[in-house]
Amino acid sequence: MYPSGEEYVNAVRNINVCVIDPAFRGGHPRKKGFLIEQYAGGYSRVFPITMGNKKTLALRGFTSDVQDAKRRYQIISSSINRLSLDYFVEFQYVERGIRIKGKEFPIIRMEWFDGVTLKIFLQNNRFHSHLVRQPAHIFFDMVKTLHSHGISHGDLQEENILIKHNGHRIEMKLITGYGGKLCFK
Repeated sequence: MYPSGEEYVNAVRNINVCVIDPAFRGGHPRKKGFLIEQYAGGYSRVFPITMGNKKTLALRGFTSDVQDAKRRYQIISSSINRLSLDYFVEFQYVERGIRIKGKEFPIIRMEWFDGVTLKIFLQNNRFHSHLVRQPAHIFFDMVKTLHSHGISHGDLQEENILIKHNGHRIEMKLITGYGGKLCFK
């Protein structure tokens, strides 16, 4: 039985006691007011954790069993790193990541990309065609590149496409879905 979202919140609140992954040592969960910031995803909860160097990491904890997640995430991670593809947030599967109620559970440690979902970006910029065209071109080039390497996402929906407006530049990143849904030829 995997922890509930509430159990993850309590563990993240006590990050230096409950989170085993040393990469999170000294970190603090981001808050919205008095509440710990969290995002519910397919079978998981994601928490932005601010580190002492002001860098933010994401801690993703599973709320149900995603069969074979370890193997899938390891294959995807090594393939993305080998190909040097910059379209994905960096991540690592951590077998012994968090301790909840005396039991250890895996987590995914991820780069935090402070963007908005594709849907929100398009809603916010629907009257600015020049801003909407940029991610369209980036997306087209990204899909061509992924397909040239025999890769498809497998869970490509607006929640897994993040966009950041960085001055005159737009950055786009993909998040691997629950259980590492990328497909390779």
